[in-house]
Amino acid sequence: MKDAQKNLSLMDKTTQQIDKNKTAGIGLLVLILTIFGGYTAYSSYQQKYEDKAQSAYFEAERLYAANQGAKEFTKKETPKKDAPETNVDTTQIEQKLNSVMEEYPKSKAAIQSAILMADIHIEKKNVPQAISTLEKSFASFSGELIDSMMALKLSSLYEQNKQCDKALPVLEKIFNSEVTELKPEALLREALCEESLGNMDKAKQSYQKLSTEFSDTNQGQQAQKYLKIM
Repeated sequence: MKDAQKNLSLMDKTTQQIDKNKTAGIGLLVLILTIFGGYTAYSSYQQKYEDKAQSAYFEAERLYAANQGAKEFTKKETPKKDAPETNVDTTQIEQKLNSVMEEYPKSKAAIQSAILMADIHIEKKNVPQAISTLEKSFASFSGELIDSMMALKLSSLYEQNKQCDKALPVLEKIFNSEVTELKPEALLREALCEESLGNMDKAKQSYQKLSTEFSDTNQGQQAQKYLKIM
């Protein structure tokens, strides 16, 4: 009799434990579904946000293409060598690009807009304004490919403007990002900047790193040539 009671008691405890485990399991499942649902909703929001930004950017890009076409057409109409350079009004394009950067600051389209805006300023021979535009975009550098491409353009403008001291930290960020495609170019530019600033030891270190770690790239082969004449 006592053994039977013990067995019944053990069964009750086992049943209770199973019920507890079921409750815990259901709670965990609900938690997982809630997190997944929240992530899905956020991803959907992010996609819609980017889609709207890209749509706005595409409109500006379309206008820019039309602008360039008009510029080329005007050049053909006035082929004289001494004819003044043709400038087509870009006000509307710039307004649209500014709108993308202001309304969708965390989008890839905002970075694309900054790059295109910089190109427009460069065409107008306003390099300081092009640099200023890219500097604002670089302030929120995330390390993605489009960010690194924008940063590479910014560093190039710094170099052209004899500001290698400003180019170096930008190039370092590109090199330390996860974008492997641009690492050799960033490291080569770092070495060239260090050399132009007179930091020969640092330049040599960068060339050596480039020639060993990226020996199969054009930049690595260039570095090997530079090392021979240093």
